[in-house]
Amino acid sequence: MVPGGTGARPGGAPYAPAHRGAPARRDRRRPVAPDDDPEFLESLADRSRRQDQELFRRWEEDLRRREDDLRRREGDPPREDHRPEV
Repeated sequence: MVPGGTGARPGGAPYAPAHRGAPARRDRRRPVAPDDDPEFLESLADRSRRQDQELFRRWEEDLRRREDDLRRREGDPPREDHRPEV
């Protein structure tokens, strides 16, 4: 063994870590870019899904209103169920 080799100070004393008590670098969670973060991507998908559902709800509501207005003008009673006809 060579005195003063890797990991030792002159005189043979070992080096202390730069930050005592700090977790080793490999133990820390690395920051993740938003496009690589699964939680972020899932939150985008959830938000997009909610926005789409709200948009479709408003479209359906508008379509029902227009259909009911047209029926009234033609003398037919408006539909009662307000569900799309299949």
